[in-house]
Amino acid sequence: MKPIELKMQAFGPYAKVETIDFRQLENRTMFVISGKTGSGKTTIFDGIAFAIYGKTSGEERTGTDLRSQFADPFLPTEVSLEFSLKNSIYKIIRSPQQEKRKARGDGYTTINTKAELYAVIDGKEQLLAGNVREVEEKIREIMQLDFHQFKQILMIPQGEFRKLLTSDSKDKEQILQKLFHTDIYTKFQEQLKDEAVSLRNNVIHARQERYKWIGSIEPLDEKELQDLLLEETLQENKLISLAKNLVATQSNEKSKIENNLLINRSKKDRLIQEIERASYIHKAFKQLEELKETYNYLTSQLDKVSQLKNKKERAKKAEKIWPAKIDFDERKQLVNKRESDIESFKNTKVIAQENLEKGMNELQELKNAKEEYEAQKQELREMSVLEKKITEKTEIEKWLSSIQSEGIKEKKSLNEFEENKEKLLKKLSDIGQKTAALQDAKVKLSEQKQLVESSRYRLQTINRAVRLDQQIFSQKENLVQIEKHQQQLESKVDQATETKKRLDQQYMASQALYLSHNLKPGEPCAVCGSTDHPNPIREEVHSVSEDEAAKGAQDLQTAVLERDRLLLELKQKNERLSELMQDKEELTVELERGHLSFKWNQLSHLHNKLSQNIKEIEENIGKMTQAISEEQMLNSKKEELDRDLAAVEEQIGLMTISVQRKREQYVEMNGQLKRLKTDIPEKYLDKDFYQQQIKTITSSIQHYENRLAQTEEKVFGLKEQLSAITHRLHQTIEECEKEKGRAEEAGQKWENVMKESLFTSESQVVESLLNDKQLSEIEQQLTEFEKKYYATEQQLEVKTLELKDQDKPEIAVLENQLKEADQLINELETEYQKVSSYIERHETLFERMEENIKETKKLEEDYELVGHLSDMANGKNHLRITFERYVLAFYLEDILTIANERLSKMTSGRYQLLRKEDKSKGNAQGGLELLVFDQYTGQERHVKTLSGGEAFKASLSLALGLADVVQSHAGGVSLETMFIDEGFGTLDPESLDQAIESLMDIQSSGRLVGVISHVPELKERIDARLEVESTKAGSTSSFYFTA
Repeated sequence: MKPIELKMQAFGPYAKVETIDFRQLENRTMFVISGKTGSGKTTIFDGIAFAIYGKTSGEERTGTDLRSQFADPFLPTEVSLEFSLKNSIYKIIRSPQQEKRKARGDGYTTINTKAELYAVIDGKEQLLAGNVREVEEKIREIMQLDFHQFKQILMIPQGEFRKLLTSDSKDKEQILQKLFHTDIYTKFQEQLKDEAVSLRNNVIHARQERYKWIGSIEPLDEKELQDLLLEETLQENKLISLAKNLVATQSNEKSKIENNLLINRSKKDRLIQEIERASYIHKAFKQLEELKETYNYLTSQLDKVSQLKNKKERAKKAEKIWPAKIDFDERKQLVNKRESDIESFKNTKVIAQENLEKGMNELQELKNAKEEYEAQKQELREMSVLEKKITEKTEIEKWLSSIQSEGIKEKKSLNEFEENKEKLLKKLSDIGQKTAALQDAKVKLSEQKQLVESSRYRLQTINRAVRLDQQIFSQKENLVQIEKHQQQLESKVDQATETKKRLDQQYMASQALYLSHNLKPGEPCAVCGSTDHPNPIREEVHSVSEDEAAKGAQDLQTAVLERDRLLLELKQKNERLSELMQDKEELTVELERGHLSFKWNQLSHLHNKLSQNIKEIEENIGKMTQAISEEQMLNSKKEELDRDLAAVEEQIGLMTISVQRKREQYVEMNGQLKRLKTDIPEKYLDKDFYQQQIKTITSSIQHYENRLAQTEEKVFGLKEQLSAITHRLHQTIEECEKEKGRAEEAGQKWENVMKESLFTSESQVVESLLNDKQLSEIEQQLTEFEKKYYATEQQLEVKTLELKDQDKPEIAVLENQLKEADQLINELETEYQKVSSYIERHETLFERMEENIKETKKLEEDYELVGHLSDMANGKNHLRITFERYVLAFYLEDILTIANERLSKMTSGRYQLLRKEDKSKGNAQGGLELLVFDQYTGQERHVKTLSGGEAFKASLSLALGLADVVQSHAGGVSLETMFIDEGFGTLDPESLDQAIESLMDIQSSGRLVGVISHVPELKERIDARLEVESTKAGSTSSFYFTA
């Protein structure tokens, strides 16, 4: 990404439309952004970051906070950026959520966040995305960097250099996680951990299940197995082996029981057969006794059977002649009935004649009253002519009553609407007064907001001054401590020098004494070569070894090195104090512009005073904002009241017209009612009376006509009835005479039959008669007796012959033997079932345990592998680092490799960054902390021990290395620009040159480098400068070129 043109409108300190045209740089690839503190240098980076990602470079300011306090209230905040990327040109326009003054009237309206992205093709803009969501998706697609990666490799804001360098492993892990998206490794760690926990739980569950099955083994009387089951630690293999042996023993016992069962069941079957045969013989003897008894009884009943036969014969003869008697009795009954019917018909005829006479009289009376009912019919016809007029009169009266009632209701409603209108007008008047008061409050609120923003800016400046003053005080305190330490080290060096000198002298003396002891006359000296030894040393001296002398020299070197390091640190601290004092001078000038009577010793008082003022103003703003927040509610209420008022006025108009129309209709219909009343007789003006009169007359006429028809029908029926009764009387008299002749014939026939039969009287016939049921029962008794008698006789002969020479068997003895056999079989079956159940249950247990052992072994193998991998991936290893941190360490090694190339150039080969590989103390995870290797001392130390300038060099190298590595791992991301917002004031001239050369190296890759700095040397070395100037009306910017 390479910027072409940046436009900032009402953004930060830029009050109007500020355009920065990067095309003015032409072929220049580096420029410096300079200006006073607070003028808006960082805001340029914020503008680029906000345009692309909707966030500021430092992430401390949101879009809504970037609204310019200097801007015209009608000018909205907006940022647009035109940039090139991979031979394509894009333009993005973005504005934050903000409050904008209304174009008409008072008040503000909220404008939501907006974003648009265009592709610029041949100078024409083509829309790619039209809202915030679409723009963010498209930006991710074309940039291939998220905001964190962008901030680390394209735009490095203040504070981000040392953050990566000096942060501990945990903080560095969070930074690198965002840049390299290593969350996939964390998920892998968690997945391994979850799988290991699951496998461990499965192993435990499988073991517990097996122990439960082992615990369910029944040891029976096996003492050794009982003891093993009671032990706290189970011996699984021995337990299972003994249990299997016990099951095998039980299997043998089962076979024995099975053989005994077969023997006893065979014995039982033989006993059952003997009992069945004995039972049959015993039953046969019993049957013989029963047959004898039955035969004797039947023989005794032969006389009774003979009597039944005689009774049957007499009944059949009586039954043969009895029909003649029945016929004679029936004929006599018919004659009596006919004579009774004749008397009844005669009485009925008399009654019918009397009823006919009464009906004829009643009919004549009704015919005589016909003229009266004809007159009523005429009156009814005349009344029906008035029915239409009476109905019309009734309807008009109802309508008049209804319209009068509706008119009263509408008049009442009209009065209520009038009252409601007055209330609405009063409420609208009250809202108008409140709205006017709120407009004044808005003006005051705007003034208060500007005042609080101004006070906040002043408070921020004072806070910077306080922090700067504290830094200066702390720096001076450090310098005092370092100077004291330096004096101590100087003393230590002097002592080490004296000690070394004394040890050297003693060592030389001891060496000389050693040589003198070895001198021999005539032999050359090992030191001077002389053969003459006139005065050799003989007195004893303090002996010092070579190691002691070397240690004295080493102590002196250590003391000197420690003193030199402290002197270097003292120099760096003095340089840092000078920088702070320079910042203090610049800040003093800035503070004095806002506070004419400003004194550094008044910072605390001024800070407290401003804080109190801001608090009071914010409280006022809160109260005013709360009051003003009611404006929208008031406007909504006013609109609602306006709508209600319009609706009420409309209803009043409609109801006024309706009431007038009803009044006119009432007058018109009342006239029609009066005309109808003149056409209707007075007595019929009452409709209820009229209807009752019609009902009465109609009912009277209907009653007369019904009576006449009924009477005529009744007379006709009586005549028909009398005629039928007369005819039936004559017919019955004729039938009676005929029946008397038939009865005499039947009587003569009965006398003849009696004379011919064996019966002497009618009573004998009656006594001999039997009904069908009685006769059938006698015949059945005779038939059954004969069958039973002959059958019993034959069976008695057969049984007697069958049991000849047979004795009665002893069944009780056989049954006792069978009972004993059943009891023994039941006991054997119970024992067999018990043993079989034991064997089956334990064989099932053994199968389950064998399957469980195989399954547990497989689970344990899996858990051993996965658990080990999980422990290794989650930091339980000799280095105590997780898999993700191991991957991050790999990325960090790549970063350090590239960073050390630049750091070596910037420090003339002295320093090299290293990753701390030894494990951390306790349970803390390491692996990402940094050390620095000093070629001068040949030792490693923590990066926090670097001086300010050295730390800046290391931080810059690390940041540039990080940018290169992220680019290589980001899938071919195009990095054509780098912005650095970091002070170079801690660098000496040589280091500054080295840092600039490193930045120049970046240019060789085609990148555009922009640097924010106050350092004059940097401005002089870079020929392109973007100068930001601040005024009371806001800031502006301009490019300046020196070549």
